[in-house]
Amino acid sequence: LSDIAYSAGASRIQVDRGELPETTLAANAVLVLTASQPQSSNLYQSNWAKLEATGLFSVAAVFEVRDGASDQLIARTSAPAGPPLQSFLVPWQRNRSTSLDVAFAIVNSGRTPQQVTATWRDSNGSVRGVRRLELGPAMQMARFLGELFNSAVEEPGATYGSVRFEGEPGAQLGILALSYEGAVQTSVPVEPVQ
Repeated sequence: LSDIAYSAGASRIQVDRGELPETTLAANAVLVLTASQPQSSNLYQSNWAKLEATGLFSVAAVFEVRDGASDQLIARTSAPAGPPLQSFLVPWQRNRSTSLDVAFAIVNSGRTPQQVTATWRDSNGSVRGVRRLELGPAMQMARFLGELFNSAVEEPGATYGSVRFEGEPGAQLGILALSYEGAVQTSVPVEPVQ
């Protein structure tokens, strides 16, 4: 994270790939973490945070697509955060002709390197592709599923399926998925696998 603001009106605190100082919030208070805009010609930016608390708390992530020149909001969606998982399933709908694809961000929030296996199954349950991802401690990766699987052997029109991500025993993986079709984005449910 690069820029952190408190919703209670406190000043901004700069955090550059470090730790937010211990922060105490009053009951029912809100803490807002805001990532800065990309500083280069890279149009996409992804960040992540691991939050720990001594009491109950709720987390929501909000994503925006903005016009690069005017900063005008084009689309906004939110997705729930969840606990670290070892294995999870992401539904995948792809349509090359309309640029529909699902993007994911996965993070290893643990202290040891993880090898994660991503298995793509089509709507009939047949395995269509397998990829292995290497994630070091506190490392994240963000991709479109079509990019991850190199858009392998796509039928014309819409295709449906799922991708199962499986970490090694004891893995502490975080995942978030969003569907994009042009500038339109929606959250995609991520299902834990036991």
